[in-house]
Amino acid sequence: MIGLLVIDMQNAYFEDPVLQAQQEGLVSACNTMIDAATASGAPVLLVKTEHEKDKSTWTLSMLDDEKGFIFRGTEQAAFVPGLSVSNLPQLIKPETAPSSKPG
Repeated sequence: MIGLLVIDMQNAYFEDPVLQAQQEGLVSACNTMIDAATASGAPVLLVKTEHEKDKSTWTLSMLDDEKGFIFRGTEQAAFVPGLSVSNLPQLIKPETAPSSKPG
């Protein structure tokens, strides 16, 4: 079975001006692929990252920096404007931090 995964097309990943300059083209390319997959009957799944403010899902680098981001329910966690998300299933992936640091 062939399917399409659209991963982390969220506002937080386009905050840097260099990446923001690529956003429109990436959204267009994703929408083209979503339309083609949908038309052919292939499943499409939108995957996004969301973290909890309580640090339970923070990565090691976030813990080291004492800075979290992409918190559930924030504008950073939202899909980028213009991305075709209607009626598509979504999977939220928390990045679970290990219980202790290695080494």
